[in-house]
Amino acid sequence: MISIVNLVGLSIGLAFGALVFLFVYEEISYDRFHNNSHRIYRVNSHLLDLSAGSESKNATNGWGIGRTLKREFPEVEDVIYMRLFPTLSIFHDEQYYNQNLLYAEENFFEFFSFPLKNGDPKSALRDPYSVVLSKKMEKKFFDGDGFGKELIFADTMIFKVTGILEEIPGKSHIDFDILISFATFKAFNPGFDQEDRWFSFNMVNYVKLQEGADFVSFKDKTTDLYMEKAADHFSSFGLRATLSYDALPSIYFEKAAGNPLGPKGNGQQIKILMLIAFFIILLACFNYINLSTARSTFRAREVGLRKVVGSSRASLVTQFLSESFLSTFISLLLAITIILLSLPWFNIITDRSFTLSQFLQPSVLAGSLIIWFVVSLLSGIYPAWIISGQSSIGILKGNYHTGKTGVRLRQGLVIFQFFISTALIISTLVVLDQLAFMSKQDLGFNNKQVVFLNASAVGFDKRQKTYAAFKNDVSSLAHVDRISYTNAIPGKYGWAGQVAFPEGKTMEESVSTEFIVADPDYVKTIGFHMLAGRDFNSEQGQEATDALIINEACVTAMGWDTPENAIGKRIDSPSGAPKGMVIGVIRDYHQHGLKSEISSVVISPQTQFANQYVIRYNAESTGDLLVQLEEVWKNHFPGYTFEYSFLDESFPRQYESEIRLAKIFATFAILGISIAVIGLFGLISFVVTFKTKEIGIRKILGATTGNVLSLISKDFLILVFAGYILALPVVVYLMNHWLQNFAYKTSISVFLLVITGLAAFGISLLTISFHAIRAASADPVKSLRYE
Repeated sequence: MISIVNLVGLSIGLAFGALVFLFVYEEISYDRFHNNSHRIYRVNSHLLDLSAGSESKNATNGWGIGRTLKREFPEVEDVIYMRLFPTLSIFHDEQYYNQNLLYAEENFFEFFSFPLKNGDPKSALRDPYSVVLSKKMEKKFFDGDGFGKELIFADTMIFKVTGILEEIPGKSHIDFDILISFATFKAFNPGFDQEDRWFSFNMVNYVKLQEGADFVSFKDKTTDLYMEKAADHFSSFGLRATLSYDALPSIYFEKAAGNPLGPKGNGQQIKILMLIAFFIILLACFNYINLSTARSTFRAREVGLRKVVGSSRASLVTQFLSESFLSTFISLLLAITIILLSLPWFNIITDRSFTLSQFLQPSVLAGSLIIWFVVSLLSGIYPAWIISGQSSIGILKGNYHTGKTGVRLRQGLVIFQFFISTALIISTLVVLDQLAFMSKQDLGFNNKQVVFLNASAVGFDKRQKTYAAFKNDVSSLAHVDRISYTNAIPGKYGWAGQVAFPEGKTMEESVSTEFIVADPDYVKTIGFHMLAGRDFNSEQGQEATDALIINEACVTAMGWDTPENAIGKRIDSPSGAPKGMVIGVIRDYHQHGLKSEISSVVISPQTQFANQYVIRYNAESTGDLLVQLEEVWKNHFPGYTFEYSFLDESFPRQYESEIRLAKIFATFAILGISIAVIGLFGLISFVVTFKTKEIGIRKILGATTGNVLSLISKDFLILVFAGYILALPVVVYLMNHWLQNFAYKTSISVFLLVITGLAAFGISLLTISFHAIRAASADPVKSLRYE
């Protein structure tokens, strides 16, 4: 029985530890496939607001940065420019498509290690109106035969397919469906000048340093490049601009500047998962070693007999180790079976698509074999060495003992098991508590019964011409209360980081704002609460471009004291956004969830930049409404995909990483406590068997079931309590650190900690009681005959 329990516990720990390590391995492998990844860096721009003392890090740069770095610094071997906008729709087979486009200079394939299946890497992105397709896009548009073919962009522009990508040999933070030559962007913008426009932060630059170049020295020399080239310009806005660099393999996890070109990782979660996986494997291994050393005491007489008939200590150690290696190998095979069965579930909670073949990678196989070897060695060598070192005569007389070392080892391992288990349980409850806290907070608007339609794939001119007619037709539907048009629904970014100058302040006292455009019905459609002034009025001509509505945070940032004082004040901006007169102030709301502080928001009724329709409805069932909306959509935007989302579903997606973390924590908390209980179950079985005669004697002398339960349980419950007490300060410190990621957060309650302790005690007591009651119920005569 103990052997089966032992093997199952080890198999579970190895299986799920391996699953997490595979996830972590994939995450940390981003951008490792590039040949020169060790000398490629992304260039970042930092803007320091001298009056407020705040600093922002941007993954984009002014136009002149890249060319200046290459021309003036010999450490730089090459520089590349990339850009995401403008977006263009693709018209193919009577259908419009909105794909992930990236403009890149012609040195893209020499700079990075993206492999081409077809096309010349040196010239594929050289000419205007040239595109390179991923294999997925080639199959989508041309059924796998797209090289040299043509695609129509933005209804009228013909682009030639000059290259087809191979499958990317690894994970990349640069994500795209189609590469467009940077020469095309230049053709769209005849005035584009890569020696100018230091204040236009919309270029993504990477530098490749010369082999052996001193990065630290290069970084120090270039930090103040902005101020050396355009100090007067930045100082006039009250800003100081500097440069920094992110090594290519670190960009995926970069938090401050993010990643505008593709996916973003969460470095903190990866560290947490690595720690969990390590402890889960360690927990299972210690559990196995603990039970193996305990079980070995029953083989003492066998060892004594073998020594009497001539077996050497070396042969006995070899025998124990061979058995240990064989049993752990069986656990390894069982772990593979568990992995196979668990993969679909694991893919769901991690949002990945792992396959069993990925476990056959040399690194994963090597890691598994190392773990197998170490566990086998540790679980076999200790009991073999201790037992084989005992006197054979003493063993046969029943005088075998493991000494205090063995007892203390088992006690220490039990403490460790419940230390990890209770820590995981508390962590899970804290994450769930934070998610519940965020879900219950007042967002500052009503996110129920709001659906939005994504019109970003529709061409700019068509959106402008169709806006009024589409809005009118949707408004006439029976269950539609209101419809509005914007560029940034709650949960999405507008134009963040826009520099604004409040009336009455000097140019040095600028304010960073988020600029949102929306039509006059936006405030009522979303459900904002007006604190002062009034809403937009579409019938007042000049107001369509001059009126502004701001939030409370903007009032404070502008230094206007109260919402009432802000009414009638003007805001200016070097970019023209935001610019106008404040006519209304709305109560603060969470544009970006509760992970970040509420910041300055300015709303302007300039619908030419909008691309999202927001609809508030009153229908209990949305099925009929969506059918009607799709019909109106097809009438106005034939060929464009009808894309919709509900605000109460899309807004919480900002917490996807936290939800995923909660699921993973919960899973491994269950695993941890299960492994600990399996170990406790085995050890109690061992103790009860070891004390069979003692229990029989006590029962003859009048001991009750409660006395037997107390005899067996008290020492183990003390160990469980010790593990729980040791876990408390560690997990409270770590989870308080995790909670600092949220601007609005809950606190770790004493009730939660007490409940966890009671749960650990309850589970332990149930496990102990099972064996204790069986032992107390046994016939004492048979117990005294036990050998």
